[in-house]
Amino acid sequence: MTKLFFKEAEKMFSIPHDNIVNFYISNISVNGISFNLTNPPENLEDGDRIPSCSLRIGDEILTVNSIVIRNQSDIGLLFETFESFGYDKLHKYLLDAPSRQLMHIKNN
Repeated sequence: MTKLFFKEAEKMFSIPHDNIVNFYISNISVNGISFNLTNPPENLEDGDRIPSCSLRIGDEILTVNSIVIRNQSDIGLLFETFESFGYDKLHKYLLDAPSRQLMHIKNN
């Protein structure tokens, strides 16, 4: 199973039967994600479907089916379908991002 793990700074992307590599998110929305890699996987092509990606948002892990829309120095994935309520959870998480950032600033 392909997994995407999103934490605050360092990210990981793993391909089945492949090595795990670090990456940084350049853009994320409820429609998809773009992230930069030092060595993009060569076995991904535009149009490839990636079923059952694990997307960590906060303390939750969502499952999303994705389609590769770009594999260059960055990878672009289109989120095709989410597990139940996954879209709503990601939407809320993204809307709450400014509040989390302000709280982090106030606490440091």
